[in-house]
Amino acid sequence: MDVLVRDLDKYLVKKIDRIAKEKRMSRNDYLKITINNIGMLDKLKNERDRLSLALDKANEAVTLNHKRMESLEQGYEKLFNIIASAASRNPAEVERVFLESNPVKKEVAE
Repeated sequence: MDVLVRDLDKYLVKKIDRIAKEKRMSRNDYLKITINNIGMLDKLKNERDRLSLALDKANEAVTLNHKRMESLEQGYEKLFNIIASAASRNPAEVERVFLESNPVKKEVAE
């Protein structure tokens, strides 16, 4: 499709020609690429916004899962302590056994 632009300032046309010449392009090719880039900029902004929203949602999911895992861990520790108490074990021994059986806690403790 053709586009005709009228009444441009002479300085602007000279500047366009100078830039096109520096890039070893015709005025038409330079303007075509520049106009296409303007159109692509909107598409890129939309894509950036879409990806940002997806990252926000993923971050929310990770945060929620982290909270749930912490809650489960606390529940398991309580349950473990109840069972250990019922078996008449001292708390230090319970902690040692717990750390040995839980590699994640073992790494944090070190």
